[in-house]
Amino acid sequence: MIRIETRPARPFDAGAMAAIVERLARPALSVAPYLRNWLAEGDLWFLAEIGTEIVGFQWAGRAASRPDTCEIATFVPTGRNDLAIGSSLFQATLEAARNRGFRWIEARLPAANGGAFIYYRSRGFEERPGHRTSATDQTILFYRL
Repeated sequence: MIRIETRPARPFDAGAMAAIVERLARPALSVAPYLRNWLAEGDLWFLAEIGTEIVGFQWAGRAASRPDTCEIATFVPTGRNDLAIGSSLFQATLEAARNRGFRWIEARLPAANGGAFIYYRSRGFEERPGHRTSATDQTILFYRL
């Protein structure tokens, strides 16, 4: 059994986190400087590590839609341990979101990201009727804390 450790992310982790984003999304520019600044803003950030390698991360921050809701985003490359890594991250984020007083977690998923839909549904997220945004072709899933 693989041992996955989770811990809060810090600005010095931005380079390793950017490498994961760049592997998943292939942005035109490096996201490391952006992540470094964002990490310092006080949102919830958790890393998953196997040994000394950062293998995924998760972010949660106050949603614009409701003050009692936080949005979540998960960055884990597809692979042998992806579900275990995602599960470990979600447990850390779940506890921290509750401690911050949030009552809901919201995930906004592009329609083309079927893997994310499966992951969040497996965590207990549900779709609310009428919460699909046709303008951006996103599905919005909610989790009650």
